[in-house]
Amino acid sequence: MIAVHCARLAGGIAREGVWAAAAALDTSTLFGGFRIDPRSGTQAKHKTVLVRWAGGQPSPWPNQVARAARPITRL
Repeated sequence: MIAVHCARLAGGIAREGVWAAAAALDTSTLFGGFRIDPRSGTQAKHKTVLVRWAGGQPSPWPNQVARAARPITRL
């Protein structure tokens, strides 16, 4: 989705334009923040979040409330 967004911002799929759009992007995604260091090309802002489903609803893991209420068991 980020690549498609950058191509739209660049007005095409030319490498230089897409790179410029991606390097200028500082946004958040379902997985947290996203930013690329334009000098090195490394992803400078990111966060991965693991979500588990419990009782038909998403539940962050580790869940602070669940941890306090019951011991964590390994699957």
